Amino acid sequence: MSNTINTNAIQIQLREVSKVSEIYNKVPEYSKKKKESPSFEVDISEEGRAKLKNSTGPTKKAGVTATREAWENNAAKLKRESLYKLNGQIDLIELMRLDEPDTYAKWNELSDKAWALFPSEDASDEEIAEFKRAIYEEGQVWTDWYNRRCMSNGQYKLQRTGRGAALVSLEDKYSTKEHDTSFNFSATGGSGKRDSIWRFCSKFNVLLSSEMYKSLDKFGNINSSSKDKSAVSDLLERIDKAVKEMKNAEKEYEGNLQGLQFGVKLWDDGRVTYHARYVGNEDGIMADSAEELLGMLMKKE
Repeated sequence: MSNTINTNAIQIQLREVSKVSEIYNKVPEYSKKKKESPSFEVDISEEGRAKLKNSTGPTKKAGVTATREAWENNAAKLKRESLYKLNGQIDLIELMRLDEPDTYAKWNELSDKAWALFPSEDASDEEIAEFKRAIYEEGQVWTDWYNRRCMSNGQYKLQRTGRGAALVSLEDKYSTKEHDTSFNFSATGGSGKRDSIWRFCSKFNVLLSSEMYKSLDKFGNINSSSKDKSAVSDLLERIDKAVKEMKNAEKEYEGNLQGLQFGVKLWDDGRVTYHARYVGNEDGIMADSAEELLGMLMKKE
């Protein structure tokens, strides 16, 4: 028996819809202790002022928000295309992520595992069989979700087509004519580009956990308990505080870093971390407080 793999022969019958495998861009995860971040001011060192004076680029002054840049206009397009492909078809992977984050996280883990086992041309029978088993296991999770949530009486249906009403509502609340604020959630601990804090290319970016997303998504249900409503109220207060501190850091920043974006990540254990990235440092920097983040940015000048 030849060990050469025929990729067409491995396509499992459980796949009732087409799926494009992704190469996920791994982003760093952080484990930092939260620090309180009251309103603050940061002095610019003499060295920093000299660098600003000698710089040929435009300098953003402290006390005012930056002028809106052209790249910020990409956010709406990215959000629209996150669910709908260029040909107008719905992205079923994204639909599953929005519909059942836990199922998506499980499928994503199995998918990564399966494609890591993709056999080489000289793979053994055992290696090919292991890959097929992994693909089958991944396909079972996918097909179970698809049959439950996208089919009804043998007919295709769309369970939901929005990005999540709660996230859209929060974006409307915190976006201004100067800058957009984008919300995303991580179903995989931040290990994929769909779960990235920087996914939508906004000036301000907020990343929630999948548990927070699920709590917000079901909030308003007439069956929601008073305990659930209290938990959501507390979460909204945390979000409001973090967003205001992030925006204050941007306002107080003085310098000429290009393409500067700010982000805040809320953790299930109560921590909040503050993030920024800019041209030349696309991986970004992270701090335990908005004050610390601002200080780090000042030192970059």
